[in-house]
Amino acid sequence: MQNLTEKQLKKILKGIGITAAVYLIFKYLLSLVVPFLFAFLLSVLLKPAVAFIHNKIPFLKEKL
Repeated sequence: MQNLTEKQLKKILKGIGITAAVYLIFKYLLSLVVPFLFAFLLSVLLKPAVAFIHNKIPFLKEKL
Protein backbone atom coordinates (compact mmCIF):
# COMPACT_ATOMS: atom_id res chain seq x y z
CA MET A 1 0.00 0.00 0.00
CA GLN A 2 2.98 2.30 0.48
CA ASN A 3 4.00 1.97 -3.17
CA LEU A 4 0.96 3.81 -4.56
CA THR A 5 1.81 6.14 -7.36
CA GLU A 6 0.34 9.59 -7.62
CA LYS A 7 -1.89 8.43 -10.48
CA GLN A 8 -3.32 5.56 -8.44
CA LEU A 9 -3.90 7.85 -5.45
CA LYS A 10 -5.80 10.35 -7.63
CA LYS A 11 -7.92 7.51 -9.03
CA ILE A 12 -8.78 6.26 -5.54
CA LEU A 13 -9.63 9.75 -4.29
CA LYS A 14 -11.79 10.38 -7.38
CA GLY A 15 -13.71 7.16 -6.71
CA ILE A 16 -14.24 8.14 -3.07
CA GLY A 17 -15.42 11.61 -4.13
CA ILE A 18 -17.91 10.24 -6.65
CA THR A 19 -19.21 7.72 -4.11
CA ALA A 20 -19.67 10.48 -1.52
CA ALA A 21 -21.47 12.72 -4.03
CA VAL A 22 -23.88 9.96 -5.06
CA TYR A 23 -24.56 9.12 -1.40
CA LEU A 24 -25.32 12.76 -0.56
CA ILE A 25 -27.59 13.13 -3.59
CA PHE A 26 -29.58 10.04 -2.66
CA LYS A 27 -29.75 10.98 1.02
CA TYR A 28 -30.72 14.65 0.75
CA LEU A 29 -31.72 15.74 -2.77
CA LEU A 30 -33.75 12.70 -3.75
CA SER A 31 -36.15 13.25 -0.85
CA LEU A 32 -36.79 16.78 -2.15
CA VAL A 33 -37.26 15.76 -5.79
CA VAL A 34 -39.49 12.69 -5.37
CA PRO A 35 -42.69 14.63 -4.49
CA PHE A 36 -42.35 16.73 -7.65
CA LEU A 37 -41.76 13.65 -9.80
CA PHE A 38 -44.81 12.00 -8.24
CA ALA A 39 -46.95 15.09 -8.91
CA PHE A 40 -45.73 15.27 -12.51
CA LEU A 41 -46.54 11.61 -13.16
CA LEU A 42 -49.97 12.02 -11.54
CA SER A 43 -50.73 15.03 -13.75
CA VAL A 44 -49.69 13.10 -16.87
CA LEU A 45 -51.97 10.23 -15.87
CA LEU A 46 -54.93 12.55 -15.18
CA LYS A 47 -54.57 14.66 -18.34
CA PRO A 48 -56.81 12.46 -20.57
CA ALA A 49 -59.62 12.44 -17.98
CA VAL A 50 -59.41 16.21 -17.52
CA ALA A 51 -59.45 16.77 -21.28
CA PHE A 52 -62.51 14.51 -21.62
CA ILE A 53 -64.41 16.38 -18.90
CA HIS A 54 -63.35 19.72 -20.35
CA ASN A 55 -64.78 18.76 -23.76
CA LYS A 56 -68.09 17.48 -22.28
CA ILE A 57 -68.94 20.54 -20.15
CA PRO A 58 -70.03 23.36 -22.48
CA PHE A 59 -69.51 26.38 -20.23
CA LEU A 60 -65.83 25.58 -19.79
CA LYS A 61 -65.23 26.03 -23.52
CA GLU A 62 -65.73 29.80 -23.26
CA LYS A 63 -62.62 31.86 -22.83
CA LEU A 64 -62.62 34.01 -19.73
